[in-house]
Amino acid sequence: MVSFKNHRAFTFWKASLLHDHENTLHIGKDRSGIGHLGKIEKRSDLPSLMTLSNYSNQVK
Repeated sequence: MVSFKNHRAFTFWKASLLHDHENTLHIGKDRSGIGHLGKIEKRSDLPSLMTLSNYSNQVK
């Protein structure tokens, strides 16, 4: 996770290997260079806790 003055970015190394059932991750052509979850400016920009837990469990 990287933090800037007005936004944050969250990136998974080898994100293309994660199962993204909700199409939350910005991988490949959709990726705008602001991490795999896009530009995070407020808490509501984050995916649900269940989705983040799912990603976390996959990278263990």
